[in-house]
Amino acid sequence: MTLVRVAAFTLGALIVFLLLSTALGDDALRTRLGLGPWGSGFVARAVAADPPGLWLAETLDGDGAVRGSAQLCADRALRLAFVHPLPQINGEPCRHTGRPIDREGLYATRCDAVGHRYSLNVASHGDPERDLTVWFDLRSLERDDPGQHLVTRYRLRGPCPSGWRIGDTSALAVTKIGASLAPGAESRY
Repeated sequence: MTLVRVAAFTLGALIVFLLLSTALGDDALRTRLGLGPWGSGFVARAVAADPPGLWLAETLDGDGAVRGSAQLCADRALRLAFVHPLPQINGEPCRHTGRPIDREGLYATRCDAVGHRYSLNVASHGDPERDLTVWFDLRSLERDDPGQHLVTRYRLRGPCPSGWRIGDTSALAVTKIGASLAPGAESRY
């Protein structure tokens, strides 16, 4: 059974990335690792140089109708995950095999998860600073299976709300969509 929830599908990898970034950004952790604290407003300067924005992520069906949506406070690093997703199959990360194709508007790679090989293709069109549409395809290379196809439109709505931090989200509507990857497999990123 494959269920793709818009919030999980769109934001799963982003949350993992955020947790790692937060842990590595902690001054106490950096000091324990011998890296020293960021000090003298490093984070404030970085945020001022690339202020996070409030993004609306809308999952679209084949006719372009919105199937679900969520809001996300994202900076440039987090937005990179819109076009470089890290899919999971049954909770296991799909590990890259070989070298990906990575150029403007296209990211394609092969990966392995749960003992099977998959093809991941991500195409994007639009302005990555304001309005971007992303086509995500994940297909099994070993089974006759339609795989997962998802179209998500990301639009900058303005600054993040007061009190929001990079990675904070708010689901507006969630609609279950999906197709099978394999019997009993669940795909998300």
